[in-house]
Amino acid sequence: MMNPQEIVPLIKRLEENNIAYSLGGSAMLYVLGLVDSVNDWDVMVDCPKSKFIEAIAAYDWIEKESGDKPFASEYRLEIKSLDVDVIGGFAFDVDGRRLELPLCPIPNVKWHGMNVSSPEVWYVAYHMMGRPEKADLIMEYLQTSNTYVNRDLIKSLLASENLTYEIREGLNTLVED
Repeated sequence: MMNPQEIVPLIKRLEENNIAYSLGGSAMLYVLGLVDSVNDWDVMVDCPKSKFIEAIAAYDWIEKESGDKPFASEYRLEIKSLDVDVIGGFAFDVDGRRLELPLCPIPNVKWHGMNVSSPEVWYVAYHMMGRPEKADLIMEYLQTSNTYVNRDLIKSLLASENLTYEIREGLNTLVED
């Protein structure tokens, strides 16, 4: 099991530099109780790459490919020593158009003091990555849990013309009354 305390100093550096972030991927699934362990740390950030690099000057990092389809994020960096994958400007390519996904942490939820991405955003992301089993896991969670479903976030996601039909159908089930 990955120890969240190992990345807290990195997260503190982001907060000190006013860099918006959220934990996604398997960490988000773990926090929601949908998986038993965290594979690696996916940290989405919203800032120019130069500002991020300046904030993490104490860490060794390498730049990774970020534009390999279906991904269309602005940049992707890896901090190997912490097993952290940083994604700046989280986005996907949908038939040549860019689908940007918001950071949108879960309101009023902190895990070890860190922001956690909304499952609604990762429902879309996992679909775009071709990982329907994880998207389905999130959808089932959103449809059956008694926790807060962010209808405003879903409506803003649905406002994008770049969603696929399948994603749109799934999200619509969460806002129908």
